Amino acid sequence: MGIYLKYAGRGPTKARALFRDNVLVVILEGVMTTAERSLAAAGREHALGVFHEGLRAAMEAELIAAVEELTGSGVSALLADAHTDPDIGVELFILDRPIEPGGGRGRAAG
Repeated sequence: MGIYLKYAGRGPTKARALFRDNVLVVILEGVMTTAERSLAAAGREHALGVFHEGLRAAMEAELIAAVEELTGSGVSALLADAHTDPDIGVELFILDRPIEPGGGRGRAAG
């Protein structure tokens, strides 16, 4: 995802999206940077959590705008979390209406 590259310096190594009705789930693998892996290895999960919260807050408006463009739906809520071992993140978008397969206005994110 280009938004991750812009904010974190690199994107995930693998990403996939699943949707049903008005729920869009994005699963990201290999999201941690070298610095984040170092914090996790040093047992600094609290510091890592604070960093992730700040990063998500900084990216939130752009992530929402991208999903709204791709789906043609508004985003009512965005929830996100990350796990260190394995290195997986998840973003859950609640849309203002159900989306149909192929019903988005934009193209796939890259």
